[in-house]
Amino acid sequence: MALAFLNDRTLLALDSGAEAVVRIDTREDTIEGSFLVGPEPVAMALATNGRVLVSNSSDSKLRVFNGATGQALNTINLPVCRWGRCSVMSLATDGDTVYAADSNQQEVFAASISSGEIKSTYPVPAGPRWLAVAPAPPAN
Repeated sequence: MALAFLNDRTLLALDSGAEAVVRIDTREDTIEGSFLVGPEPVAMALATNGRVLVSNSSDSKLRVFNGATGQALNTINLPVCRWGRCSVMSLATDGDTVYAADSNQQEVFAASISSGEIKSTYPVPAGPRWLAVAPAPPAN
């Protein structure tokens, strides 16, 4: 399960069994609702403007949703993997770019969230499993 705060009171939880993202009101301790995110979701990240990114292992796709409404906004097709499907277990974003760690393909993909285009591919020979993105340190 992946968790991310949409705002100061709404927690998003990826529910792989239900193939959905659940919105939880943390002040009222209630479920606000949920939205379907496709087959076998394995990772979730929150991008700017409340966009939610979900990777689906069964079809090698990254799906982009409006976190508040659940509306599907875009689908990013990952390159074909050796075993027919990618195993993206982690997503990270730094604005309009989403990074997907694919341990089966032994690569990290960088894609534009708005256009859905793969921008770069980085080989990681040992097979990446998790990602984190942080601001670059200031130049001296």
